[in-house]
Amino acid sequence: MKIVFFGSSDFGIPCLEYLVAKHVLCAVVTSPDRPKGRHLRILPGPVKTWALAHGVKTFAPSHLDAPDTFHLLSSFAPDFFVIASYGRIIPESLLRIPAFGGLNVHPSLLPKFRGPAPMEWTLIMGENITGISIIIVEKGVDTGNIIIQKEMPIKPDDDLISLKLKLAAIAPEALDQAIEERIRGFKGVPQSGLPSYARKLTKEDGHINWKRSSVEIANLVRGVVAWPGAFSRIHTPHGTKLLKIRRASVAQTHGSYGQPGTIVSLEPDIVVACGDGLLRIEQLQIEGKKELAAKEFLHGYHRILENACLR
Repeated sequence: MKIVFFGSSDFGIPCLEYLVAKHVLCAVVTSPDRPKGRHLRILPGPVKTWALAHGVKTFAPSHLDAPDTFHLLSSFAPDFFVIASYGRIIPESLLRIPAFGGLNVHPSLLPKFRGPAPMEWTLIMGENITGISIIIVEKGVDTGNIIIQKEMPIKPDDDLISLKLKLAAIAPEALDQAIEERIRGFKGVPQSGLPSYARKLTKEDGHINWKRSSVEIANLVRGVVAWPGAFSRIHTPHGTKLLKIRRASVAQTHGSYGQPGTIVSLEPDIVVACGDGLLRIEQLQIEGKKELAAKEFLHGYHRILENACLR
């Protein structure tokens, strides 16, 4: 089959590896290069980097509805469009180009967590099962018929980084089966159940509300670890500083242990009172400094943390 792939995130790389091995990967459509890093250098994204390394034609159109984009993609006479974490809605005019239409590789069990940040919100909401949905692309956001779904358990210590790797690893097999089903004429089944929307995260989504339960805060830390990161504020001799919580776990699920945000213990662990229960902080980073394990952090910041209240 002749395939045009749309994607921007490294989540799609295993699917690209599968497509180039088993099909004719005509082209990759990805996001334009953007400034990255401390020095804001213009660098290609992971999908473009992969495509260039494999000699695959790559395009990053600013406007998908431009006539030039339509003519360019039509010239490949593709059988399928495959979309995986592209971040933009494909116009209906383009979806009419491939013989079998478009397939979207979505990292949730649709209709749960439609939208741009399904993995993040799956973790934030404390789900213990997730999966891959391969759906037919239509004008709605992640609303198309389901061709295939693959379930996967979420482990208590999974965060966004590990979950993305696991889901990306099972996506190619699901995509392979979905392509075969579409070739055989299967049109999928409508999504059923209560839909939910996983909106794009904002920086403020990472701000910890210590009045919430320890379970909820631990889930937040897991879900926002890549960006924006879970953070609080702490008073230091040099003013109020941002404190990022990079890894945490539940020390106690229930009970009141003082004002939410109060550090109630430093030995053997950094433990913080929540609205309900206690949170154990395992990895953290103070503004302007490197990330440290809790025990290392205490060597330099014990006095700052002693009896402190995070806000």
